[in-house]
Amino acid sequence: MADEGQLVKLGNGRWARFRQLPVYAGDVRAALTLLAAVELDQRSQELLEAAEVSLDAYRLRGFDMDVRLDADGNVRFEQRVALH
Repeated sequence: MADEGQLVKLGNGRWARFRQLPVYAGDVRAALTLLAAVELDQRSQELLEAAEVSLDAYRLRGFDMDVRLDADGNVRFEQRVALH
């Protein structure tokens, strides 16, 4: 199960973000929403491709890292912390 805002790399190699989208019955908005992966714009694709290369380099050095794309379209690296 995905969370809203989560990034996913699609089978075609493009990046998408999960978003809650409203469901409509004709012109009337239903009480339901649909969680869907929405492909990101070209600028975001390029940023995430570059970030993926950096992420691989961190992981090769033993750092368990995640990449986040904030609401402003900035890429952020976060180190995962293991809880024991």
